[in-house]
Amino acid sequence: MRESGIVVLQYPDGVDFGEEKARLVIGIAGAGDAHLDILAKISSALDDEEVLERLSVTSDPEDILKTLE
Repeated sequence: MRESGIVVLQYPDGVDFGEEKARLVIGIAGAGDAHLDILAKISSALDDEEVLERLSVTSDPEDILKTLE
């Protein structure tokens, strides 16, 4: 049975991403069409700049998981 999952990479000082800096990079592996639901949840959670700031520096994986649920 295949399951969906994500990987979260933090770059508190930013990493070049085109003409911008990325501070949080998220990879999605969705089973079937699950990636659409995962992407929607991530997009909604990261719409708040303060949340994005917090997640880019937290050392608590549970904080990331709870925020992106």
